[in-house]
Amino acid sequence: MAFYDTINTGTTPNDGQGDGLRTNIRKLHDNTKDNKQRLDDLNGNTPGVVAYNDCTLLVPIDGNKHLNSAFTGALKITLPYKPSNCLGTIVIDVINYSVNTSFTLIISAHLGLWENSSCTILGNNTVVSHVVRLGFENNLPVIYIGELNTNWTIPSIAVRNLFVSRGQFASINWLTGWNISSESGSFQNLAKTHSNNLPVAQ
Repeated sequence: MAFYDTINTGTTPNDGQGDGLRTNIRKLHDNTKDNKQRLDDLNGNTPGVVAYNDCTLLVPIDGNKHLNSAFTGALKITLPYKPSNCLGTIVIDVINYSVNTSFTLIISAHLGLWENSSCTILGNNTVVSHVVRLGFENNLPVIYIGELNTNWTIPSIAVRNLFVSRGQFASINWLTGWNISSESGSFQNLAKTHSNNLPVAQ
């Protein structure tokens, strides 16, 4: 089924430049059918969100940021919501403008309590195993990556995707409201600290 971006009606009546009434009516009909199919395909989901069987997989709309300078401190990611009952996995990509220092961080936990948490850093075989701290600030869950004296070179951070289940898994809680910054002062209300986060060959 084709979707027609333009319906050529010409410029003035009877100028002979349009596609004709029958052709344009057919194009409008096809466009209506195409739009309906796209709506049906969403099946009630928000674009970019897969929600099924009490699970939601999504890409946060505002979960990425480029910190346009070199600085010293920990990377800080504040979640938009503190659930009372929700399990989740967060995948975070960090691009650091220095050789072999970029990585992907995977965190799984009860997102409202940071209980039963696990952290894995994936990267080059010389990438630093940054310490990851899970805490709370202003009653919101916070992720700290690195130390207060860690040096970063104009990093870019992206919460690539979030997988949540059980309890407050609705996408409205998680699509927006993420905040990415740096922290050089102090870590707040820590619930868990993970070190030695590189995978170990079995």
